[in-house]
Amino acid sequence: MPAYDIQDADLRGMSSSQLIVLYRQRGYSIREILGVMAIDAIIQEILLELSASGENAGYRQMRQRLLINHGLAATFEMVRLILGLIDSQGAADVHI
Repeated sequence: MPAYDIQDADLRGMSSSQLIVLYRQRGYSIREILGVMAIDAIIQEILLELSASGENAGYRQMRQRLLINHGLAATFEMVRLILGLIDSQGAADVHI
């Protein structure tokens, strides 16, 4: 899979369809494009939930909120890893 070009300034403000065309031109498959877009959406919605009332939500509750509130299906492992990256101290406190 080609590297995800999140730092590209030309990607900001582009619509989903424009991004798909651009990434297809760069050699990405549709599956790769949709996977990256889904992960980006999941990260954004987790950040939104954390800034709202979800600051104390564990990965199971966060996964449920993503599904119910945002229609995003994420695996428990994906949510756990993203929460660990976003709030490593909070994730560490759970295991103490």
